[in-house]
This record gives sequence, C-alpha cells and structure tokens, in this order.
Amino acid sequence: MHAWLMAQASEPAKLVLAVTVALTPKPKPGVQPHAKAANAPPRLGRLAEALMDFFVRQSPAMQWEASGVKIFHRNQAGEPTAQQLGELDYLWRDGNGDLVHAELAVKFYALANDSNAGLAGWQQSALAAIGPDGHENWQHKWHKLLHKQLAHDLPTPWADTPVKRIAHVRGRWFVPVQSEAALRHWAGLTNAQPLDWGLLLGSGPWSEACDVRDDVVLGASVFAGNSARFGPRLTWAQARGLALPVAWQCRLLERGEWLGPVSQSSDVHLHQPDALRHPPLPASGHPRVQMLGVFAFDAQANAWCEQWRAWLDAEAPPEITI
Repeated sequence: MHAWLMAQASEPAKLVLAVTVALTPKPKPGVQPHAKAANAPPRLGRLAEALMDFFVRQSPAMQWEASGVKIFHRNQAGEPTAQQLGELDYLWRDGNGDLVHAELAVKFYALANDSNAGLAGWQQSALAAIGPDGHENWQHKWHKLLHKQLAHDLPTPWADTPVKRIAHVRGRWFVPVQSEAALRHWAGLTNAQPLDWGLLLGSGPWSEACDVRDDVVLGASVFAGNSARFGPRLTWAQARGLALPVAWQCRLLERGEWLGPVSQSSDVHLHQPDALRHPPLPASGHPRVQMLGVFAFDAQANAWCEQWRAWLDAEAPPEITI
C-alpha cells in the first residue's frame, strides 16, 4: 500500500484525471449550465468522495464492487418503487473476500463547552459540537450514520451476502482556548507537543489515549489519542493578536484545502496575523467560519508547510463610516 500511495504522489496524472471527471457536472438535456456554477470550487464533500472513489477502485488493498448504489423503497410485494431512500457510498471485497459497505464523512466541528471539563465532559461536548454552518452537529451526524446510512438493506445482487459495515469519518475538532496567556505561549512554540495542547485547551483526551468500547458514550472514539485531530477555536481578535515565531506566516485556507495538511512552493498570499482580512458574508447573510493556516518554511522540502490550523468563529465585518 505504501508503494502504491507513493506512486500516486510521484505520478498523479491518473488521480487528477479521475477526480476531475468525477467533479465535472453532468449535462442535463435541455438545461444550459450556469457559468458561475461551472466555475465554482467543488464542495468539500464531493471532493472527498471523488478521492475515496479513486482509492477503492484502484488501490491494491481491496476489490471494488460498486460506488453510489441507490436504495429504493419496496412495496408490499417486495418490488422497488421510484421512492429513493438513500445511497450506499462504497462496496468492496477485502483481502479475505468479505463484502464491505463503507460510508464516508468529512466533518469539521467546534466544541463550545468549558475547557476545564474532564474526559466525560468532552465526550458529552462532542455530541453537541457544531459545524461551520452553525446548525449541523455531531450527535445528528453520528445518529444518521448508525441508524440510517449504515442500516440500509443491500439490494440485488448483494441482498443475501453477509456484509461488514464501516463509517469512515475524517475531519477535525476545534476547542476553545483555556486562556489568553496560554494562547500567546502556545502560538510562539516552534514544536508543540501534546502537553502543550493541554496547556492551550485544558484537560482533555489529546494528551492521553482513550479506552474505546461499545458502551462508551457515542463520540468518544474520535478521541483515540490523536492530538493532530484537534485545533484551537479562536475569535478574529485572538487570531489577529497571535505572536508567531520569527518568519512564520499565515493565511486563510480555501475549503478544498481543509482535507489535509497544506504546503505551497512560495510565500504568495502569506502574511502576519494582524493583516488578516475580514471574512466575506455569503449571499445568505450568514457569516461563515474561516480556517486559519499557519506556515513555516521547510528547507528540506523547499516549501512553506502548514504547522497547525485554527477555526475562526464567524464575524460580520465592521460598519464602514464615511
């Protein structure tokens, strides 16, 4: 698998072509494509689905069976109707030949509870974590994954086949900082360790592994000792007041960059935190969350590489007086 992944990195043409085709809007008879929509960047979820689809089709780790399998309601006679109930993201055979049904989700949530909470408090807080739109929460998504998306009966020809169910969830949690002093100290570190995350964010699971069991409160499994999943949740005032190490720079990340660590070959668009622009308001009028990426130059890679990122709470631009 490692050799195959490195091959995609060194020769990405096939991957880029597959993702481009997957993200290209399909023409509809008699409907002219809207120029603005055609040039808009892809939704984060669609980009993740396209990447995952390439992986399950091409990688040597599995034998692809199907993607995007539509599930339809059945009448009393057991015949499918036109009412669609859902869709199976991916079906494949694993190394043992067993059928696997996987649902993919890429989510970013901010926790809002007091950072003095103990581990049990963080588990409860995770259930109420909010998404960038201010409405979706982890509890709703987790329930949907378990009781709807992973609970569909498989259609023909897999109806009588034993199947393993997997929720493949990726993303990050963002947690309010413990204090302004801790934020100033942590932001100035060139190599933050888990203990430094604890100083910044308070007592929590990023500094210790969790015992993940079926009877643990839903949501606890995301805390399995991986501090890289966590980032600070900041106000714009906190972000603009950051004191970064010498030569470190920052910029706001585009949605498509949220999927993984970011690197860039030059310092274009990089700047000091106090130069951050105000977030634009979308047409709906709802201030959207922005993601701040902090970069340092890596001489070995000869590139500016992301060191950490932060969730910037939505904020309307100030009124302009003339």
